Amino acid sequence: MGLQVNQQGFCQTDEFSPAQTSVPGVFVGGAFRSPKDIPESVVEGSSAAAMAASLLLPLRQAPVAKQFPAEGSLEKRSPRLESLSVTAEKS
Repeated sequence: MGLQVNQQGFCQTDEFSPAQTSVPGVFVGGAFRSPKDIPESVVEGSSAAAMAASLLLPLRQAPVAKQFPAEGSLEKRSPRLESLSVTAEKS
């Protein structure tokens, strides 16, 4: 694949661009970059996913406008709610 690795066999990355690899469009995070715990791996994975998503953004299609049926007038309709008669019991 052509990824550069360091002396320890981990993926070589730039300190200020930790998810970017030597191959354009290939991003890295987690244990392949260096030894780390799970929370840090999750953060780096999210960073790599965000960078991949930024490459896909120009390919995104314009959203389709939703069409809703026209609203009718409610002036001639009677209310649908019925009043409830409540009687209180006297003791």
